[in-house]
Amino acid sequence: MKICICSDSHGNAFGLQRLLAREAPDYLWFLGDGLRDWERVKLPPLLPFAAVRGNCDPLCEEPEERCFTLCGKRILLTHGHRRGVKTGLLPLEAEAVEQGLDLIFYGHTHRPAAERFGACQIVCPGSMSVGEERYAILNLSPDAPAQVDLRRLEER
Repeated sequence: MKICICSDSHGNAFGLQRLLAREAPDYLWFLGDGLRDWERVKLPPLLPFAAVRGNCDPLCEEPEERCFTLCGKRILLTHGHRRGVKTGLLPLEAEAVEQGLDLIFYGHTHRPAAERFGACQIVCPGSMSVGEERYAILNLSPDAPAQVDLRRLEER
């Protein structure tokens, strides 16, 4: 299955709409800071959408983190501001060990990054704000390793 992960749209609803049209994902995950932008985006019917609240989403009801299992992989979604991701990934690495996580996705920094910590892949898709428009595609299946591809909307 193809999962689109993005974060930090900061008012770029048009870019989010273009992203959905280009990628046509099976799932969509949003890592905060722009949850209100999704109110202006026409989501495809029945597209599963999961989101977490960022530091710029004060009145949104989404949780700050989501932890779940999909295709046999333990996954954490977080914006990352409460975990200090701008100064390093040690708190996320500790969580990977404590929770036995396979994948962690975070936002907040606006810098795309993909790192491995033991068996866990820790990924920031970058920012979907105007001028940046970066995101990640996760290909996930129960019988294959997870594959993450960092992309920019203008490329490809």
